[in-house]
Amino acid sequence: MKDFMAATGRLAVDIGSGWISRYEVGILGIGDIVRADEEAGRAQRVTLNGAYFCDATLAVVGDAFFARIERFEPVAPPPALPERGSEGTELLPFEIRLASIDVTLGALSGIGRFSFIDLGRSLGEGEAADAEFLVADTVVAAGKVVVMDERFGIRLTRRLVERFEEKEMRTSGALLFSGYSVEPIKDYNFRMPDCFTKRGILKALDLHVGFLRTLASRLPLAARYQITCVDQLAYREWAEKEPASGRLYALLGTIPARERNEERRTLPAKLILRPDEAREPLDVHLFNALSSYAERSREHTGTRPIIASLGGSMRSLLEEDPGLELTGACLRNGWRRIADIHVERAAVSERVPGDDAAYPDEMILLVSIRALDETEDGSLDLVYPLRSLEALFTALNA
Repeated sequence: MKDFMAATGRLAVDIGSGWISRYEVGILGIGDIVRADEEAGRAQRVTLNGAYFCDATLAVVGDAFFARIERFEPVAPPPALPERGSEGTELLPFEIRLASIDVTLGALSGIGRFSFIDLGRSLGEGEAADAEFLVADTVVAAGKVVVMDERFGIRLTRRLVERFEEKEMRTSGALLFSGYSVEPIKDYNFRMPDCFTKRGILKALDLHVGFLRTLASRLPLAARYQITCVDQLAYREWAEKEPASGRLYALLGTIPARERNEERRTLPAKLILRPDEAREPLDVHLFNALSSYAERSREHTGTRPIIASLGGSMRSLLEEDPGLELTGACLRNGWRRIADIHVERAAVSERVPGDDAAYPDEMILLVSIRALDETEDGSLDLVYPLRSLEALFTALNA
């Protein structure tokens, strides 16, 4: 009899999927772009032998690609099927596959939330990630992962099946020709991956409009300010542009009310899952980096920081008590549509906060507020490190 646990399974990481017509498959060309249904900022879908296995976030540690398991049940239901026509192959499903590895079913024992899956591939500094384009589970092309309007896509660099012609034209809206310029298209940076969807950023904008309105009701001078930017970037990208002096940095400690009594997270029995063909032991420096990465996940419970950077007249308005306490109360009111977050003043400094607030490459949500009068120098940046909003991802990005 066969040993079931010795059977091989294929784990595949797909960053995007959708439907494309048979006609479009026949005319695919180099430089064309196929746009997927999935938004950047969500966890990626991992399948086992074609069936859903888990959601995972992608991480590049050193030059190695890993997928960190986040959950074993999908957050959102699959998208509705399109009108496929009267013929079974008129529209075909496609996937944009970043990587796949073979593992025995026995090797899956012990992995859990926060385990890392070694994808068996590397990514050089500044490189765009290669991916395969599969139609009906057949690799038909390869290319670079791109993002447009916060949705994933692939820019084709190689066609791997022969071209063919279809008499009847059928378009799906997924195929964009190489000259497409209606919206910006850029290579996706997996070293600084999007953590918030376009929907999440718009929702954050709306929440902070409410914050500013509440602040102005208590401090009428705040009515002179408006939100000028809501964006996601790496913490060091923001910190390196901060002036050397003249600003006040307040750390505001936050915690969702429902998590005040949450116990520390435990790490899984097996931290790293490697492909069957991996013969060499994992580099000790890489293992230590992954262990450190995993330990950070345990720190995401408890108090989490928000950084308030105040300059000019906004500093004069808020730095004196009860200005910062009032800021925290108004922030709590703005976020109430998502969660009840308790906010309290933790520390104040004249210098840009270091690792105690955010790691250099940690992604942040930045909300910039500036004076309506361009001659006025007042400004307020609210910086939310990734760890501060992790518990709110589902509600924010929904």
